[in-house]
Amino acid sequence: MQLPLGVGVGNLPGGTLYGFQNEGVEFVEKHKGRVLIADAPGLGKTVQALAWIYYHWELLPAVVICPASVKLQWQREVCRWLHLSIEDVTILTGATKGECRSLTI
Repeated sequence: MQLPLGVGVGNLPGGTLYGFQNEGVEFVEKHKGRVLIADAPGLGKTVQALAWIYYHWELLPAVVICPASVKLQWQREVCRWLHLSIEDVTILTGATKGECRSLTI
């Protein structure tokens, strides 16, 4: 796994992953990011996905597809774990008749 700035597996700017979460990130890495993380609720699927994105910063931009009800939660988690400002995270919102507009919060 290629890690930016000498960061060790399991360490993110916003904290340290648990061992089982590290295993999840290693699984994602083994499959070159082409996985569906389907752990039980509350086990850290979000942070595992963010860790892999962090370790592969060169692949940005990244798109997270999620229900509208958790968009702001994803934004908060990105800011928390990756120490990004809220302005660095763009939220796309769907509109009627297939329109899409970008909203940077």
